[in-house]
Amino acid sequence: MKEKKVQPKELGFDVQEKIAEIISTLTEIHLDLDFQAFNLRTALDMHREKIKRIQKDLWTIKKIIEEEGKEK
Repeated sequence: MKEKKVQPKELGFDVQEKIAEIISTLTEIHLDLDFQAFNLRTALDMHREKIKRIQKDLWTIKKIIEEEGKEK
């Protein structure tokens, strides 16, 4: 089945208005998703630093426990 290209002037005003509304909604969704992606990256970076700090603290605790074990 061959697609027929339709020129905007062939479409009724209601159809053109609906298409404009759809494009506007898709643009809004796109911008919102971009914003959410930025927030997600920021949150991941923030938590990544917290996780690194926890790992460092756990490593320090492990060393302390090992040292105490050697002393006994």
